[in-house]
Formats: sequence, structure tokens, C-alpha cells
Amino acid sequence: MHLLPFPQKWLVSACFASFLGSTESASWILLSYIWGLVGVIPSCIGSAAESRVSYQLSKGNIEVAKQVSNRCMFLTGITSVVGTSVLVFCFNVIYFITSDNDLENMLMGVMPYILLCQPMVSLTTTGAYLNRALAMYQRSTKIELLVTCLVTLPLAGVSTFVFGYNISGLAAALFIGYATTGLVILAIYHNADWEKAVRKNKKIAGEVESSKLNTGVDTMDTQEDANNSSFNSAEMVGVLV
Repeated sequence: MHLLPFPQKWLVSACFASFLGSTESASWILLSYIWGLVGVIPSCIGSAAESRVSYQLSKGNIEVAKQVSNRCMFLTGITSVVGTSVLVFCFNVIYFITSDNDLENMLMGVMPYILLCQPMVSLTTTGAYLNRALAMYQRSTKIELLVTCLVTLPLAGVSTFVFGYNISGLAAALFIGYATTGLVILAIYHNADWEKAVRKNKKIAGEVESSKLNTGVDTMDTQEDANNSSFNSAEMVGVLV
């Protein structure tokens, strides 16, 4: 989905955290595992929606594709609210991750950022998958790359090297970047040209089908050549006998 994917964003931020100290670096790595749990459900919903919406668009069923995409966005919103509610009652999960008091305090200080931004991040993830289904992958990827390079990383650098904040500053920078990306991606999805998406998906489907057809023809030709070769060999053996 991303040109600068989720792991690389956290990897660059982990480099910033390493300048703050070993405790901050360790807590940031532990936070990445917690954040990974947050993104599982919207990624699954978005991936499933992408294949179904692109299939319906390749068949020219715009209304069906719109219904599928709208229901997926609604389902993502519901699951994000439920997930936020679950996280509120699951703060104790931090105590199962680490027994160090400093790490616990840092992670507890970042959890409100996750609770606040989790719905936006979920909708952004699903919206990015739907933009891929609408054949707008390059546009979404360029936006994500620009926001990461122009918003997320500069804010993370300022919070680390100028103000000397702990991982709360890195988390705030990351979530501001996610929110900015989400607003742009959702705006692109809302203003999508579905007729153009149909043409692009039909073209993609046609190229796939033609490649499969060419592969099938090549296979048939190979089998026919093999049969002719075996027939000619049999004739030569008969002549020699």
C-alpha cells in the first residue's frame, strides 16, 4: 500500500528515539508491537474491499462497487470505535509487555495518542486500499511519500533534537502525519472518477486475460509440437524395423 511502508516509518522514528536514550528506544520498539495490533483489522477489511471493488469495476458495475466500498468504510468506522473502546479497558496489556517502570510510564503516556488517532488511521488505511481499487495507486503513494518527508519526519526531528521530547513527541509527529495523509486520501476517494476507474480496471483485467490466453496458446503449441515429435519418432522406428 505504501511506497514508504509502515515498518520503515517506525524504523526511521526508532533512529530518532535512539538519540534520546536506550529506554526511549526500547519503549518505541514495544510501542510498534502495540500499534501493529491496531492496524490488523482495517488492513484486512481494506484488502478484502480492494479485490471486490476492483472486480466489480472491471465488470462495469459501478453501483455495486460503490455499495461495497461504502459498506467497507462503515464497517471500518464501527470496528475502529469498538477497537478504541477495547483499548480503553486494555491498558493493563502494557504490564504484560514489560515489567520496567520507566518503560511502563512511557508507554502509558503514549496510549492516549493511539486512542485519539486510531479511528482516523483505520479509515485512512481502508481509504488507501479503496484508492488502489479505483486505480489511483500512484497518486495515493506520492501523497503518502510527500507527507512523510515534509510533515512526519521534520516534526519528529524537531521534537527530538530541538525540544528533546521523549517518545510522546515522536508519537505526536507520527499521528499528525497519519491525520494529514488521511484527510488527503479520503478527499481523493470522495472525489474519485468512477467512470475512469471502470476503464482502467477493464484495461487491467483485459491485459491479465490476454496474458492468460497467450500462455494457454503457447502451452497448446508446445503440447502439439511434442505430439508431432513423438509421432515422427514412432514412424522412424517403424521404418527401421
